[in-house]
Amino acid sequence: MVNPIIYTIETKLDNFIVKNSNTAVGIGFARSLRKSISNIFQVCKNDPAYLLATVIDPRFKTILMESYEVETVKDLLTREVESLRLTGDILEVTEQNILPITVPVSTNSLWDILQERSISNTSNEGVSCVKNEVR
Repeated sequence: MVNPIIYTIETKLDNFIVKNSNTAVGIGFARSLRKSISNIFQVCKNDPAYLLATVIDPRFKTILMESYEVETVKDLLTREVESLRLTGDILEVTEQNILPITVPVSTNSLWDILQERSISNTSNEGVSCVKNEVR
């Protein structure tokens, strides 16, 4: 949830900045806060553990990533799976050990922003986001 929360905060600040009805002081504060958040959390955005955690979460997959980042994460995920295969630490998946996945209803801004991102990726690229998902 780290990278999706960071993305949500940045998106909300970006939306606030472009809204014409906000005061100059508020916009200046939002720009400063946006820049600070981006700088402070850049480590999380590039950390392999956070990237993999985001990609394998069925709620997020690659929706928050740019196309050039998707290929990097696919390679990283492939290497991780191969390293598990070589060590023999792969968990056998059966119906008994699979937890049911429940996707929350879009009631808060995180899910709304993710929905908007998913729709914009689909319409901008003309290709379904499903093709960009790490399987």
